[in-house]
Amino acid sequence: MSDLVIDVASVRALPWPSDPQVQAFEDHVCYAHSWYKHLSFLEPSTFVVFLAADAGAGFDEARPRRHYGWATTAEYRHRFGHLDFMWRYPGDAGWFRDDGDSVELADELVAACSLQLDPGVSTSRDAVTVILSLWGRAARENPGWRQPDRLDADPIARLDALEDAVAAAARAHDALELHERIAWSTEPPPVAPSAAWRAALLAQEAVAAAYHVLHAPNRLRLRGALARLAELHRGTDAHTPHREDAT
Repeated sequence: MSDLVIDVASVRALPWPSDPQVQAFEDHVCYAHSWYKHLSFLEPSTFVVFLAADAGAGFDEARPRRHYGWATTAEYRHRFGHLDFMWRYPGDAGWFRDDGDSVELADELVAACSLQLDPGVSTSRDAVTVILSLWGRAARENPGWRQPDRLDADPIARLDALEDAVAAAARAHDALELHERIAWSTEPPPVAPSAAWRAALLAQEAVAAAYHVLHAPNRLRLRGALARLAELHRGTDAHTPHREDAT
């Protein structure tokens, strides 16, 4: 058992982060790991958000963290304040935490500030390809395929079709070069775009819009948990059972 217990009193003893820090933390949770590989549509994983005195601890200029997103404790605190999160996969009794010592969370805090997330929470540019490989058309042809209750087939089918369109446009304009230059990029092409280039850009934008259908419910659940944490920090009632904002 951890020596550090995080409860409502310890959360309220810490300063609430600024609005930009809350937004940055929300983005950070979505991108902190390759969730598209580790989470499941069949059994979503449980996350919990909280404030911790040791958030981002243990890393300095002499021993920086070797991971994307942030490198030192000072950088973490600048970007996210004392916001932190933990998660556990279906069937797990314990929680995982990125950095800092393991902690024990008070039941009241878990009840108020927990949520469930699935692979669509990821904002990695690799998410669409991997999600389609695991849940798309090819995966559905495998024996024993199970349709997850919370996964609507329509967004996945649309992503499959749009990825086909991207591939077709790429083949029309040198597949390898095109994918390297346009994949999830906002940079303008270095030369006047051809019709094939423009078609590929439009197809890629359509893929991003279609993926948003999977991402948006996860983002809303995360945002809702942070709002409940803010209520708890202010001392208002965030203790009652909550409904997942999944619509």
